[in-house]
Amino acid sequence: MMVDLILAAPKDEDVVAGPIGFVIFIGLCLAVAFLGWSLNKHLKKAGRAADEGVYGEPTKAAGPEADRSDASTSDASTDTSTADGSAAD
Repeated sequence: MMVDLILAAPKDEDVVAGPIGFVIFIGLCLAVAFLGWSLNKHLKKAGRAADEGVYGEPTKAAGPEADRSDASTSDASTDTSTADGSAAD
């Protein structure tokens, strides 16, 4: 009887995860799906709040044009730091 169990054991290349591994895999897939759904929901909520001005002034335009216009309106002459981050005397 013991010999039959030893001979019936799977070989090293035949070992699979089994039903427990399958359940864990499905659980991880469900967790990732839930986290993606939750992230999407929170990003939509944050986008609506930003459009309403909750975080400050609402953004006027999106894209590279808005970045260039914001950079050109800042006054660079008030910055007294050098390229390495230390303050100039």
